[in-house]
Amino acid sequence: MTIQNLYPKTHRRALSLVGRMRRTASILIALSSTAVLIGCESPFAQSGRQRDWDLYAQSVLARAVADGSLNHAQIRNMSVNQGVHELTGADTSAATAQSPGGAVIPAGYHLIAAAGHTNGARGAALYNSEPVVRLSLQQVVMLAMRNSLEIKVVAYNPAISQTQLVAARAAFDASVFGDSNFISTDQPTSYNAHGAAGSPGQTNQVGWDNQVGVQKLLGWGGTAQISTGDNFLDQAASPGFQSNINPSNAAFVNLTLSQPLLRGFGADVARSGIYIAQTNVNLALAVFRSQVTAIVKAVESDYYQLVAADRTLEIQKSLLGWSQVTLADVKNRGIFDASSVQVAQAQSAVAQNRSAVIAAQAVLRNASDSLKNLLNDPALDSSGNMLILPANKLVVEPFMFNVADQITSALRLRSVMVEDRLKLRAADINVRVASNALLPQADLTLSTQSNGLSREFGDAFNQTLSPARYFNYSAGLSVSFPIGNRAARAGFREQRLLRRQTLTQMLLDAQNIILQIKSELRALLTSYQQMQAQRAASRAADKVVRALNIQQRFGASLTPTFLNLKLTAQQNLAQARIATLQAEVNYNTALTALQAANGTLLDVNRIRLAPVAEFSSPHLPRR
Repeated sequence: MTIQNLYPKTHRRALSLVGRMRRTASILIALSSTAVLIGCESPFAQSGRQRDWDLYAQSVLARAVADGSLNHAQIRNMSVNQGVHELTGADTSAATAQSPGGAVIPAGYHLIAAAGHTNGARGAALYNSEPVVRLSLQQVVMLAMRNSLEIKVVAYNPAISQTQLVAARAAFDASVFGDSNFISTDQPTSYNAHGAAGSPGQTNQVGWDNQVGVQKLLGWGGTAQISTGDNFLDQAASPGFQSNINPSNAAFVNLTLSQPLLRGFGADVARSGIYIAQTNVNLALAVFRSQVTAIVKAVESDYYQLVAADRTLEIQKSLLGWSQVTLADVKNRGIFDASSVQVAQAQSAVAQNRSAVIAAQAVLRNASDSLKNLLNDPALDSSGNMLILPANKLVVEPFMFNVADQITSALRLRSVMVEDRLKLRAADINVRVASNALLPQADLTLSTQSNGLSREFGDAFNQTLSPARYFNYSAGLSVSFPIGNRAARAGFREQRLLRRQTLTQMLLDAQNIILQIKSELRALLTSYQQMQAQRAASRAADKVVRALNIQQRFGASLTPTFLNLKLTAQQNLAQARIATLQAEVNYNTALTALQAANGTLLDVNRIRLAPVAEFSSPHLPRR
């Protein structure tokens, strides 16, 4: 009896009418949607997509991240340049035959693309054709090193700190100074040697004073200055004042040295700004290395998840094939010993396994998109349907380790420990400078000047040098000290407390690293042991399936119990293989986490951090 026979005749008519009404409503909705879409052009239309892609391909960012090619030498030795380089003409550079539309596919890739499909140039459509690219673990790490935006952001810090180092060094650069003053004087005086009694005298003159020199900060905190100049004076013949040399040029050459004797004395204090800037450069490099390590760790973890998704899909497809074969066997033996119950049982298993395959396909594509998003490669556009498949197998070999060696390596190589040591060095410098600030201010000034006087400037200047006849000498000492000196004392105490805080933070980081190393080693050992146990379970499940197949081949009756036992055994085998795969993924992930924890992950992947260029802009002079 069918389901329709369970309803009265009137009910069947009502259901038929409802069905026709639903179909009519669906057609009307579809037509309305089509009219709306025709009236308002979609941003994902063909012309819009192509135009947006052209703009993207010609942008600075696309041309920058797509630059370069992948060859075997680069695969063997990868480098990450944390310098900043200006791209000339990148906005206007057109696409070439080697880079159609700006999407550069490095050599060595194995791409399978549908005919007429431009990789990444179309809008995302979940069920369009899927070009496939198989990448090894080292290739995806290489792409991440070249294209990761997170790395590019942090890569500016070393260059920025390098400019700050240049600014600190510039404090010791010599500077040229000069001044020129013109003065015209016309005023009465109380002295009049030739005028009548009671009449004032007169001063009427024109003066022009010029000076030029060079001064430089010395390595011990003092300042050296050498200057030369001329004081021109032209006096009018006026009652009360007569000049023997008129006009006159008074030339001079002056040398002045100023040196602090207590506060501010010494190379350590004078160059403290340079030492701090150098420390900040190394600190920026340590932070950059830490960020690169984090990216490599994330890329490897995502790659292992991609491997797991890919192999899980294969296992689920195998299980589906097994259940389909079982269903065919049941149908073939239906006339002998298989009833409709066994057929329905086998059909249910096939349907469940087909659902598991669909779910595994979605997991694989999500893992591929996640990895593409992390790689940020224009040839693997995240909005397109390019599917990344792994080319590497998982590592299953045992890893030999020594706990003490792992801890020693981590304390020496981990970026956080390098950063702590650099911060402690900077704190030591600040304490030394603050200690010097406790001293009184005592500045010694020495000066000597050679003079010359003549109507002509050249003659006056020659008198200052050969032979020099007129000399001035001066020496001075200025001393000051604030009563109580509370500001300097508070600053010194502050720097000492900051140093103690930095040292305590270093001890805390070391303690956390030791705990992390032990945890990672324990996780590595546990995952390896679980992998061995899951492999044994998988072999046992495989033996069960093989035994049941042999029994069926030699005429075992397909009773509901036997069929359920076989389907369950196949399911158990698939689950055992997936569990083994997950244990292998956990083992590889734990190995990557250990290498990141002990500071050797970049060395294992043969990633070299290229030295940052001291200057990245052509407008800055090179020392």
